[in-house]
Amino acid sequence: VAAASAALPKWQSTPPEERIALVEKLIEVYKARAADIAAVTSAEMGAPVGMATSRQVPAGLGNLQSVVNGAKRFEFETAVDNGKNDANHRVVHEGIGVCALITPWNWPLNQITHKFAAAAAA
Repeated sequence: VAAASAALPKWQSTPPEERIALVEKLIEVYKARAADIAAVTSAEMGAPVGMATSRQVPAGLGNLQSVVNGAKRFEFETAVDNGKNDANHRVVHEGIGVCALITPWNWPLNQITHKFAAAAAA
């Protein structure tokens, strides 16, 4: 938690496009390591390797891709019309801080990727 808190100011100043690009890089690595991820998931939770390969790994990948797609369309900063024709008012959406993400043991990739990717892109 201390390390995450120390890294937070730099992460918050990272433009959304760069954060999204990092999640896209994670997708590349995830795809390249899919067999390893399935094997570890199987060993960790006891699911058959075939299920981990056909269900668990794709669920995590789908979550990562969904977050990237949504983040690319999300308006992290929006000008607000204050009726005075100036652009000095805006709403900025930003991450609020360090998160503790609790996940169940039986669908770990689904839960971890769903929570982490959204938090990382925020």
